[in-house]
Amino acid sequence: MKGWKRIYIEAANRRIKRLDTLARRARLVSTALPVGVMLGALAILSLGGLHIPTGLAAPAVIVSIVGLTLYMTAILWSYRIARVPMIWSLLYPLGAWQTGTILHAAAADLRAGTPVRWGGREYVREAR
Repeated sequence: MKGWKRIYIEAANRRIKRLDTLARRARLVSTALPVGVMLGALAILSLGGLHIPTGLAAPAVIVSIVGLTLYMTAILWSYRIARVPMIWSLLYPLGAWQTGTILHAAAADLRAGTPVRWGGREYVREAR
């Protein structure tokens, strides 16, 4: 995790606000929204039993299914390009959540002035 924190700190140009924003975005866009949409669609479908949803529920279910399909298509396409086994795409939301954790930790280290240890050296990176 230390190596990733160092990389993310530099990738964000040592900006604490940017690290915190990216952490929230990774968790929201890649974990909370897809899981929430899936649970919402399942809830609507389960309330209707085997009946086709009507009224406002029908567009909500359609939008949920289309959104999740596009989300999973993008992830599966990315995994295919990277030659990663497709089964690992099921863990993508967990990885995104963990990435958010690392980004928050990087922001906290930068805020606290925690030294970076890398390649046998130790140095303090100042926030910009």
